[in-house]
Parts: sequence; structure tokens; C-alpha cells
Amino acid sequence: MVMSLSASLWDPQASNGAAKVAAWPALVAEELQPQLLPPQFTLATFSRLGGRMVEWSQEAQPIALGYCLPAQAEDGTSYRLISYLPVARHALPHVDIKTLKSALGWLGPQGKVRLFDIVSSAHWADPPIWETIADIAYGPPRTQDAQALRQLQAQVWQAQPENLYPTFIHHPDCQMTWSLVARAKDQVVGFLLGFRHGREIPALPPGWPSPKAAGEVFESQALGVHPDFRQRHIAFHLKRIQAQELQKQGVTHIQWTADPLQYRNARLNCDRLGAVGTQLLPDYLPFRNQLNQLPASRLQVIWSLPTSPAQRTLMQGKAFAPLDLDVQADCLQVHDNLQQVRLNLDAPCLAIEIPTDWTRMQRTDLPLAQAWRDTTDAILKRYLGPMPGQYLITRTSRQGDNRYLLARRVGSVLHSMYRP
Repeated sequence: MVMSLSASLWDPQASNGAAKVAAWPALVAEELQPQLLPPQFTLATFSRLGGRMVEWSQEAQPIALGYCLPAQAEDGTSYRLISYLPVARHALPHVDIKTLKSALGWLGPQGKVRLFDIVSSAHWADPPIWETIADIAYGPPRTQDAQALRQLQAQVWQAQPENLYPTFIHHPDCQMTWSLVARAKDQVVGFLLGFRHGREIPALPPGWPSPKAAGEVFESQALGVHPDFRQRHIAFHLKRIQAQELQKQGVTHIQWTADPLQYRNARLNCDRLGAVGTQLLPDYLPFRNQLNQLPASRLQVIWSLPTSPAQRTLMQGKAFAPLDLDVQADCLQVHDNLQQVRLNLDAPCLAIEIPTDWTRMQRTDLPLAQAWRDTTDAILKRYLGPMPGQYLITRTSRQGDNRYLLARRVGSVLHSMYRP
């Protein structure tokens, strides 16, 4: 029987958080290390969602580790779900779950805390398929899809095993997360996963539909499509289906981050979905890989589901085409191929040039890519924001072979475009 335990809660963004996150893999058995959340997510986004790390100790020695995140039951009841793993040197039999929970009494009423056993979450019943479009089936992951999802993540992101999302988050009882897959026959060819929000309400322009509580906000964290299945609108349908299902649960706003220099991402987010880019998050992700060889700055993207562009997507499935910059009379270019960068413009619309192929540029000319990152970071930091006179990224544009983000000034015109 486990003796009296103590439980501590800590923020990975605290001063010693990075060191503690780095120490966790050594505490659990090697076969359980793939069930740890990726460090880049833990350090960059986890606490912003209201997440905290939990450690149970006995006589000052760790006995179990866990993640605490907001969750929601099917009846709409909010609670904190804490998933846990045993430390490698300690057996953690199921009879001791009550002891673990009792150590969490200081978190609040016991009815608002639920424990989730990661070790016993390897299997679940097959969920239904929600939609089939052009021979691609969309629905929650099956047990056999969970490992395939990790393999697809590694292929899409060219990521190391420690930077992949664990399989336990796809279990139906893990209601702090929400995941969706696309399958061609029996092959997983696309995925979308996200996390319940419990803390931060996004800043939006005055008068826009805004969430009334953190529970109306959802973090759509990771999206990927197999290279052989791109150009088949799979990413669009994953996002659309996710939004339609979350709306049934009271979610009004979905947010995520995207690299502002990836034109294809901007096309999906702004033109197809009707989302807007609200602020720059410079050097947001603490890792480097083939897709992020430079500081991984990100654009904060917010999809306000009540607005008319979002409803066009959800109700009609229609997308906007990229705009022709030559006919945008009220748009001024902020720079021309990194030349004559203008940081003091005052116009209804700004055109911000980005690379035609950012991924290829990082592979072939890293100094040039660094110049694009630095210049674009400075531009977005200067202009973007939700207050009157600032700008939101709302659409994309083309001019010959050049690609642009279009930023519309916050005010009455923008408000009328995004009214419910």
C-alpha cells in the first residue's frame, strides 16, 4: 500500500520549468517515454491553455508524473483531467488511484478532478465514421490509428520521436483533447488534434463576437496531411468538421498558430476558412528541424465561428480565391522583395510580401531566409493587433509570381466584413 503522498503543481513557463521538463523523460521507463507530451508544446502552449504539470512524491522522491488540463464532460460539466504515469522505480497499482486523488484535495472539490491512467489507455472501441468525401473517411481515431498518427507526424514534420504527440491523447476518455483523422481505405492520411482551453481569452477588435468564457475557446494545435494526398482539400475538411462538432459543444472561437511565411497555410486559414491573423509570436517554438531551420516565429490565428466569413465556410463550404493585388486600390505594399521596408504606413490595407516557397528557401539559401524572417517579424510586430488603427491578416494576394499577406486596418470597414 502506498504511504501518504504529496502532490505539487508547477508551470512549465516558470523560471525552472524548462529544466524540469527536460528531466521528465529520465524519470519514466523507456517504453513509456513516447507517452510524454512534446517539449516544444509543453514549453510554448501548454500553460497558455491553463495546463500545469503535476508531481506526486513520497518521502521527497517522485512516484508519479501527470498533466493537468481543463476538460469537459459530455453533459457540459467542466473539470480538470489529470493524466498520470508512474515513475520508473515505482510500481503504481490501480488500488492506489484513490490515494493519488486524495493528494490533490488542495486543487478544489474532488468532483472537479478526474484522473486518467495513461498506462491502461492503449485500447478503445472503434468510433464511427462521421463523413466520407471523395473516398476519404473522416472521424475520431481508432486504436490502430494512434501509432499510425505518430508515424505520419514524423513524416510530415520530419520530427524526432520526442517531438511527436503521444497516443493516449486520442483515447475517448481523454477529454482534455480532441482529435480527428482522415483515412483512405485503411491508411491514415491526415490528422487534426487540439486541446480544451481553460485560461486565456483571445483579444479581438471592439464590437466583434467574443467568447464569454475560456470554455468557448479551443486550441487547434496540430494539422498534417500525407504528402501523397495533398491538393485534395483534406486539411480544409478536417478543420471544417472539427469546427462543426465543437460548435455543438458550445465552442465559439478556435485558435492556432501558423508560420506567417508559409503561403499555403495562409491560403487555408484566411481565404478558405475565414480566420484572421491577430499578432506575431516571435521565435515561438523552441526547436529546429528541416521545416524550421530558423527561429520559429508564428502568427496567432483566430477563427471566430459566428462571423460571416466563417459561416460561409461552415454552411456552404465555399472558399475565397486569392485577390489580385493589381486591383486592390486601397492597398499599399510594405516592402518590395525586402527593399524599402515601410514601417510608418497608414492605409486601409497593407500588402506584406512573403516567399513563394519558404520551405525550399530554407533549404537552398539560409542567409536569405534569415533576412525574410527578420524583416517580416519586424513588419508584423509593428502593424498587427486587435485595437483600432492596428491591422489583422485577413486574406492573401498574388501579383505575378509574388505572394502576399493582406492586412486590413481595424475599424468600421473590417468590422462590417466580419459581422455575424
